[in-house]
Amino acid sequence: MILHGPGPPLRLGYCTNVHKAETLGEIEAALDAHAVPLRRRLLGESGPPLGLGLHLPKAAVEELFSSRVRLEAFRVFLESRGLFVFTLNAFPVGGFHAARVKEEVFRPKWGEKDRLQYTLAAAAVLARLLPKGERGSVSTHTGSFKPWGNSKEDRRSIALGIAEAAGALSRLQESTGREIVLSLEPEPFSTSETTEELVAFVRGEMLVAPDGDRDRRMLMDASRAEEAVRRFVGVCFDTAHLAVQFEDLPASAEVLRRAGLRVGKVQVSNALEVPSPAQNPSARAALQRFDEPRYLHQVVGRLPHGGRIRALEIGDVAKPAPEWLAAEAWRSHVHVPIHLESIGALRTTRPDLEAALEAFVEAGEGGDLEIETYTWDVLPEEARGDGTGGSLVDSLEREFRFALGFLEGLGYRPA
Repeated sequence: MILHGPGPPLRLGYCTNVHKAETLGEIEAALDAHAVPLRRRLLGESGPPLGLGLHLPKAAVEELFSSRVRLEAFRVFLESRGLFVFTLNAFPVGGFHAARVKEEVFRPKWGEKDRLQYTLAAAAVLARLLPKGERGSVSTHTGSFKPWGNSKEDRRSIALGIAEAAGALSRLQESTGREIVLSLEPEPFSTSETTEELVAFVRGEMLVAPDGDRDRRMLMDASRAEEAVRRFVGVCFDTAHLAVQFEDLPASAEVLRRAGLRVGKVQVSNALEVPSPAQNPSARAALQRFDEPRYLHQVVGRLPHGGRIRALEIGDVAKPAPEWLAAEAWRSHVHVPIHLESIGALRTTRPDLEAALEAFVEAGEGGDLEIETYTWDVLPEEARGDGTGGSLVDSLEREFRFALGFLEGLGYRPA
């Protein structure tokens, strides 16, 4: 939905990676089952359209990209149901609801042909779904899974792949009139884990081409390559991912602003916190209930002197070493509904989420907000909805009502 207030308009939607859907037919069925009744509850039968951050797996992208007729039919499908798409999630290429996803979500890596082709096809689809002159975004990971390799050669390959995508998005804008921002999403254990790492990567390895770097110059001349990167490569600001790293989110937003990196979209998401772990065995035990076999649930501990320690999985801190017990708090990459401030003995990072939203609104830049709680069907019952269960639509409604209430306090309301 589009919200109007004291500054530029905001677009608010939810990410459909919460739905188990790989093909276009499955996506349409999921939208009918969940997005349509959600819109009816929030906006009424004749109200404005509901926004979507659409996850299009490879099978669906290929079907839409290869057939203008099918793409137009899908556009009509969305319009007829009062739905509109303003952003795509192209982080997972497919199989996001498989029995085991974990680090495989980072495949293909940037620098590999399949990642480039899939992302550009997805961007082309989004350009056709957007009204002429509208801006959209496509979110993706920052390059790779760091344990697979983080050498100078690995990072150079990633930088070249993303730079090539930027050049293609520049040409897409020229041919369609739609500007699509490739939005890189920092995450623990990825190529760029934090805001500072991402800024350093883009400025130090994408905007600076060493002498003799002929690969990039084959795409376009150096000045045009830099212009394309600055305009078409941005950031997916995931409030859960950055809060898990104990970043000060308003400060992180300011770092991006000063560095000249665009925020393609803000993923409005919420993670878990174990406060005072040494004195809080009940919260440590509660965290273990979120250990499950499908997704990565990285854990970061903040030490008293300000340092950080990390674990790849929740199970890795089931029997914590002394350094983990010395931490002031632990945070884990588990997306929980955004309206929840606590789940039993666990806290959530909702205060960080609120601080980030307020900072972006106060900056007066407008923007795209995408509620993302893709873990819903693997969460323990007490973490769904209001803590008493209910359907996915019930939970999404509560998330939207929280977001709308918070944004209303900042002066924004649906059109």
